[in-house]
Amino acid sequence: MSVALALLSSVGFGFQTLFVRHGLSRDDDSTPLAAATVTLVTSCTLLAAILFVRRGVPTVPALAFLLPFLVAGVLDPGVSRLLYFEGIDRVGPSVAAALTASSPAVATFVAVPVLGERVTAAKAVGVGLVVLGVATIQFRRPSAEESSAVEELDAVRQELLDTSPRDLSVPVGAAVVIALSFVVVKVGLAGPVSTLVGTTVAQLAAVATILPLALGSGRVRRYAGTTSTEALASFVAAGVFVGTAWYAMFLALDLGSVVTVLPVVSTYPLVVVAASYALAGEWPRSPALLAAVFAIVVGAAAVQVG
Repeated sequence: MSVALALLSSVGFGFQTLFVRHGLSRDDDSTPLAAATVTLVTSCTLLAAILFVRRGVPTVPALAFLLPFLVAGVLDPGVSRLLYFEGIDRVGPSVAAALTASSPAVATFVAVPVLGERVTAAKAVGVGLVVLGVATIQFRRPSAEESSAVEELDAVRQELLDTSPRDLSVPVGAAVVIALSFVVVKVGLAGPVSTLVGTTVAQLAAVATILPLALGSGRVRRYAGTTSTEALASFVAAGVFVGTAWYAMFLALDLGSVVTVLPVVSTYPLVVVAASYALAGEWPRSPALLAAVFAIVVGAAAVQVG
């Protein structure tokens, strides 16, 4: 059962990415900030409703115990989701998902000096695979000659057309922010706050971070008045998928072990890649790029269980 829930979580995270990309492509006024706002409000509402149904009105722990989750929420999903969605807009869903999924490897570099964690052989190999995967994606950007023959590129490599190292740095930035959040959450979980309560608090902190930015953005305000129903529905669907993914992951961790659950959840970039090819109606024609995504997924899983 835990594996099935972990797979559901992976699919949820993957479909969040796909629906965000769909929404961003439906409307010229759609922005990553608008997408982040709608998805956060949706997922936060969903998780709060689940918390209320399961436990009623929870006893609020002391602020000192909630503080790590408030800080973590500002980082992830607050800032990280904005960067991730910007990355989706710049380099496409497949590459953005793969690069952002490298966050556990990045967290290792923070956790060792801050939390005193030990670097095991599995973690070292995992970090190496992630670095190799990220470097491969960088070097597999289409050349000028390849860009002039778009029809020769498969669906995922086409996402990298006209991208720059700066564009690729956006989802990498999301991975760094998520990694910092991981470390802060680990500190918070040492206290009496449950995972579900902590995550709901983090989601609320993220909404409190993103919402003022959205309200202060003239473009987002214009978007609110002119948005297409299809784009808005896509962002709401993305919020439902990511909220469901978080909850499924919690249930999976309650029923199974971290070693079993997290590697399965980490496969969501493969869900995005497979769906991208399926939607394009073609088979992969870039084995190096596929190998890079797979290396990042395997490396991230190795770091989490190592």
